[in-house]
Amino acid sequence: MEAIGGTPQRTLTFEDYTVGWICLHSENSIAARAFLDEEHERPNIPRNDDNAYTLGHIGSHNIVIAGLALGGFDDSGGGAAGVASDMLNTFPNIKIGLVAGIGNAAPSPKHGIKLGDVVVSAAGGVSQIELSEEMRKRIFQMTGFAVQPSTLLRTAVDGLKARYKTKRHQFEEDISRILKKYDGLAEHRRPEGAQAGDKISIHYGSIVSGGQVMKDTIPQDKPNGENDVLCTDTAVSGLMNGFPCLAIRGICDDSDPNKKWQGYAGMAAAAYAKDLLNTISQQEIKAEKTLVDEKRRGRRELFVESSDTCKYADIFRRC
Repeated sequence: MEAIGGTPQRTLTFEDYTVGWICLHSENSIAARAFLDEEHERPNIPRNDDNAYTLGHIGSHNIVIAGLALGGFDDSGGGAAGVASDMLNTFPNIKIGLVAGIGNAAPSPKHGIKLGDVVVSAAGGVSQIELSEEMRKRIFQMTGFAVQPSTLLRTAVDGLKARYKTKRHQFEEDISRILKKYDGLAEHRRPEGAQAGDKISIHYGSIVSGGQVMKDTIPQDKPNGENDVLCTDTAVSGLMNGFPCLAIRGICDDSDPNKKWQGYAGMAAAAYAKDLLNTISQQEIKAEKTLVDEKRRGRRELFVESSDTCKYADIFRRC
């Protein structure tokens, strides 16, 4: 196995890659790269493509890890949209999309989400919102769509969820193994002071995404168990119309000036993404249409339109 720090083993064509994995934070890109089974040599990228790419495979799947080039960091929705657009233009056979990285937990007494846990955008998918000036009245403006991953990805999530009920995931062991192999990933270790017995838990529900950091914008007095709003972020909103994908977010705390949980949270999200991909067969991927074709066809069933103003408690019942 060759990955970070190793020599890429082979060169494939742009058309050979079928999984697109978007990472806008450098910590997330590093984590995704560390979980590859093997890296590939990168072909010459077109000059009009501004992305930074790492190519490789997990199991039988050839994967494009895409982010912004050095100096072009942008965790807004616009940054994500640009990365997705360039990637699909350069790699036309992408059939499933992942956006794995970090996010903030929404207050939820029911779910008890803790730092380092993983949230997967099941059921309600990802919804784009903007906060109105009437935030105190718990009013939100839905400005986009609730993005639904493909049927293949939703089925894979359900299968993995069922498997974890009888055979627990091995994320902590997988992360520990990678950290022992690569000395340069010290910032991705579990922060000191975390309780030793705390294991990574996986939560399934809606993720809300907007054009600004949304920490503490979900009302504390509204029980999120009603609608399974589990996570907030800024990056995923830009993928609303052009990149139907599964969002996987490791939970950190953006208010922490030291960002001490970001590295480990990114590793947790990457560990889940790898487990998920290993449940999908090459035959299932071949049967899928490309995301470029789906976009041309205007596959409306991937989206649930929500352009009206709604009270918070009602938004995600409809989405």
